[in-house]
Amino acid sequence: RFGAAIATLATADVLVCVGRSDPVGVVRLVRELPRARDCAPTAVPLVVMNHAGATAAQRGVDDVVTEMLDLPVTLHVPDDSRATRSALAHGCAVVEVEPRSPIVVASEELASRVVQMLGSYDRSRAAVPRSNRRLLRGAHRRHRHRDARVV
Repeated sequence: RFGAAIATLATADVLVCVGRSDPVGVVRLVRELPRARDCAPTAVPLVVMNHAGATAAQRGVDDVVTEMLDLPVTLHVPDDSRATRSALAHGCAVVEVEPRSPIVVASEELASRVVQMLGSYDRSRAAVPRSNRRLLRGAHRRHRHRDARVV
């Protein structure tokens, strides 16, 4: 049923594990993260807490997660309900409506941490396995259909 997800996890370099900063979210994260780590044995796990709240309460959540999972919390994504409601009302991403939202700042920080962990993907074609070379092709080279007039 989840064959594609399991195959992707098996080859992952980084496993970003996102849990909500409330009791139900912490329980779900603690219960499911070991299962995800079994599917991605070579991936480096990063724990991200979503809807992070007040500092004192968040420290307690972080302590519980760190103790139960033996992994530190890497990043907190704060709760910015005004920005998310606005983005939902406009039918677009938060970054388009509120580019300086704490959610956007945290997402950019997470992306930069993952990129730093992975290194550069600027590799020559010869260094990439043949099975992955199609990923290096531009979008314009995919799906050449005469009927769709896509070149």
